[in-house]
Amino acid sequence: MKKKKYMTALLILTLGAYGLGLPALAATTTVSHPLYGESHTLTGQDASGRPDGMDDATWAALMDDVIEYSEIPDLVEYQSIIGRTQTAMIDGRADGMVQMTDALSGAIRDLRDTISDLRDRAADSTSAEEKQALLMQAQVLEGKIGTAGGTGLAGKQNQTECGISTLVTKLKQGLHPTKVALIAGMNSAFVGYQSLVELREMYADQVAMYEGMYERAVRQQALGSATALEVQQAKVNLEGAKLSLSDTEEKLRSVKDAIALTLGWSAADTAKVTIGKLPAYDASFMAGRNLEADIAEARLHNVAYGSAMRMEDKNITGYTATDIQRRSAEQDLSITMTELYNVAIQAGTDVESAQLGFQIADRQKASAERMLAAGMMSLTDYKAASMQYIASKMQADMSAINASAAVLNYQNALQGIM
Repeated sequence: MKKKKYMTALLILTLGAYGLGLPALAATTTVSHPLYGESHTLTGQDASGRPDGMDDATWAALMDDVIEYSEIPDLVEYQSIIGRTQTAMIDGRADGMVQMTDALSGAIRDLRDTISDLRDRAADSTSAEEKQALLMQAQVLEGKIGTAGGTGLAGKQNQTECGISTLVTKLKQGLHPTKVALIAGMNSAFVGYQSLVELREMYADQVAMYEGMYERAVRQQALGSATALEVQQAKVNLEGAKLSLSDTEEKLRSVKDAIALTLGWSAADTAKVTIGKLPAYDASFMAGRNLEADIAEARLHNVAYGSAMRMEDKNITGYTATDIQRRSAEQDLSITMTELYNVAIQAGTDVESAQLGFQIADRQKASAERMLAAGMMSLTDYKAASMQYIASKMQADMSAINASAAVLNYQNALQGIM
C-alpha cells in the first residue's frame, strides 16, 4: 500500500500536479469573504443547501412554508432567484480551480504518507548507506511539497485557493447591491402585507357589524318599526363591506404569492406559504440612540456610500467631480439616517396617542351597545359609534405596525439595508 502511494505521488509529480485524469473531489478549500465571513464551501452551503454554521432549529424554520421577517436576508441569499444565480455562477466558474486544489491536496497528502514511510524505513534500517539514501529521498519529496509561500505543491495549492477566494468574493460583491435592494424591497412588501391584514380585519369587523344591523332591521320590519328602505339600505351596506373584504383578501393573496415567488418558492407551492407576524414594536431600541454614531456605523455597510468612497480619482488637483459625488453620498446617507431616526422617534408618540384613542372608542362602543339594547339609541347613532370603534382599532393597529416598521428600518439601515 505504501509503495502504491509512493508511486502515485511520483506520477503526480511527473504530470506537474495539475490533476490530469484525476476525478473531481469535494472542495475542501476554506474561503474568506469580507462581506460574508469564512466559509468551508465555495457557496457557503452544504450539499443540501444549508448555510455553513446554521443550527438545526434555524434551518428547519427557514425550510418551512412560513416566511418570517427575520428570514428575509437568508432567503434572498440562499433561496431566491438571485441566490440560486450566485450559486450557479460560483459552481460554474470555480469548478476547474476546485478540481485543481483538491488534486494538489491529495498529492500532498500522499507525498507526506510516503515521506513518513521512508523515515520509518530509515529508522529501522541497519545499513548507514541505505538509511542515508532513504532520508535523501524523503528530503527530495519534502522539497517537492515546499511551503505555502514557496513554489512547490503547497505553494501552488495556496495560490489556487487564493484565486478561488478572490473569484468567489468578486462574484458575491458584484451581486451584493442587487441583494441589498431585494432585501429592502421584501422588507417593505412584508410590512405592506401586514397593513393589508389589518385592512382585512377592519372590513371583517364591518361585515360583522352590518350583518347584525341587517338582521336587526329585518326583525324590526317584521314588528313594523323599520321600513323596507331601511332594510334595503342595511343590505346594501352589508354587501359593500363583503365586497371590500373579498377585494382585500385577493390583494393579500397576490402580495403573498409575489413575496413567495421572489424568495424562492415555485408557483405550484405558493398556496402553501403563509406570512408571519411583523416583530413587535420595540419602544426601548430608540431610547438613548446616538445618531452621529449610528451614521458612522451605517457608512461601514451602505452600498452607495461605499461605492462612492471607492471611486478612483486620478485628478490630484482641485475639487473634482469624484469629490462632489463622495460628498453627495455622505450627505445623502446622513439625511436618510436622520429622517429614519426622526420617523422612529415620532412613531412611538403616535402609538401612544392611537392606543389612547382606541381605549376611548372602546368604552363608547360598549356604552352604545347597552343603550341600543335598552332602546335608547337609534341604529344610525349605533352605527356611528361602531364605525368610530372600528376606525380607532384600525388606527391603533396600524400605528403599531408603522412604529415597528420604523424601528426595523432604522436597524436595517445600520446594516446597509435601505
